[in-house]
Amino acid sequence: MEKKPHIIQYLEQVAPFIPFPIYWGDTATLKVLGANQSCLEAMGARVPEDVIGKSPYDYYPREIADNIIEHVKKVIETKSTLSQEDAIQDITTGKTRYFTAIRSPLFADNSNEVVGIIGSSIEITAQKEAEQLRYQIQQQKIEQQQQFKTIVDQAVHDIGSPLMVLNFLVPKCAVLPENQRNMLNLAVSRIYDISRNLLNQAKVPDKDNQDNVKSDAVLISLVILEIIAEKRYEYSHLKIKFVTNISHNSYFTFINGNISDLKRMMSNLINNAVDALENRSGLIKIQLNNIDDKYIQIIVKDNGKSMSELVKDKILKNIAVTSGKYSGHGIGFTQINNTLNSNSGSLAIESEPDMGTKIIVTFPQTAIPNWICNQIKISSNSILVILDDEPSIHAAWQSKFEVITPKIECKHFDKGSDAINFVLSKSEEEKDRIFLLTDYELFTENLTGINIIEKTQVKNSILVTSHYNEMDIREQAKNTNTKILPKGLAAEVPIVII
Repeated sequence: MEKKPHIIQYLEQVAPFIPFPIYWGDTATLKVLGANQSCLEAMGARVPEDVIGKSPYDYYPREIADNIIEHVKKVIETKSTLSQEDAIQDITTGKTRYFTAIRSPLFADNSNEVVGIIGSSIEITAQKEAEQLRYQIQQQKIEQQQQFKTIVDQAVHDIGSPLMVLNFLVPKCAVLPENQRNMLNLAVSRIYDISRNLLNQAKVPDKDNQDNVKSDAVLISLVILEIIAEKRYEYSHLKIKFVTNISHNSYFTFINGNISDLKRMMSNLINNAVDALENRSGLIKIQLNNIDDKYIQIIVKDNGKSMSELVKDKILKNIAVTSGKYSGHGIGFTQINNTLNSNSGSLAIESEPDMGTKIIVTFPQTAIPNWICNQIKISSNSILVILDDEPSIHAAWQSKFEVITPKIECKHFDKGSDAINFVLSKSEEEKDRIFLLTDYELFTENLTGINIIEKTQVKNSILVTSHYNEMDIREQAKNTNTKILPKGLAAEVPIVII
């Protein structure tokens, strides 16, 4: 029996964690090889066998199936992520439903060979109907935005939790052979890339930008990790290896700036590095360094074609490069320089023939804001209460604390009401010893982590959430004297026993 490509094996492992309908198929027969439970439910399938091994002609009229097959072939031919609008007639109601279909190629390990495709669909029927029924557009828009926000919140929660667990566990896998560790790291990275891409397709418009009109303290490590994940997926059809190195003391460093501008800056830096490779295989290294707790340094290095002294001189003098560019060098540097100038940053370029180019941007660090939890300080006689509705999170936290303080008393809850009852049953002396780690999003109940803190009045509490950038959540945390730990950095936060 022919062995499945690694990427197909990875998809079979991670599909249950993805809260969107996804399916994957082969390139030869264009038939479905697998699908997650959300996809089966969306298609009305009872068992996987209703879907697997079948083509679009088994589900849709020929005209619609022809359109889907043509789109899939284009994805395979161009080796690119493509989207299109599909109009499908519901056989039970006769009503036309509209979908944005997103399909991407799947590549063999270390190869540009397409071994399959992955697809997902987002229903946009409500938006289309709103365009046709203009007199109802305002009310429909409000309802759709709220529904969409709920979907995105659930997605961030469901994807973030298993990724947090994997980030906890990967460093503990030293007993595995090196090739298996590499496969595990690749799987974790791939899960993050796929989930980030799906979330980008579905995120609420302007959600990320509503609080970013002015400069603020920006947690730069998470900005870098987010952009790198997007670029890994964007350039997955090229033989480019992205290597990230964030120094241990840089994870919780902040710089002052506009988060949207900083994301664009990182995107432009990496795009230029990719351009320098001229569609060849190559290596791009992204490094984040903490310089004496005064400056933060971002280095993007490629091993592509070098930059001429003329181009380098123009870029450093913030002169637009309109000619003599090498592989796109200079594109985006106007925006990069503007971001640096707006935030007291500096730019340096090192480039030598046959050695590639190193771009170094440096910013002064800004004070750590009072909302962030950059370390967990806990007493050895504390009662540690962990509240999360994702079961795997509890084992991850337990493992982390056992290494630091194995004798600490630890209580686990997946329901907020049970955690509240436990805390309120304690004496005042015992309540003072409680240290609460709580997720913000408790989707199994109509409660949030902030509600739990307010009801229990626990003095020592930390909110663990992927929504750390939302100003309303920061304000709620401030009102309860609660620190926020970004879920993406939970594996990196140091624990101090006092």
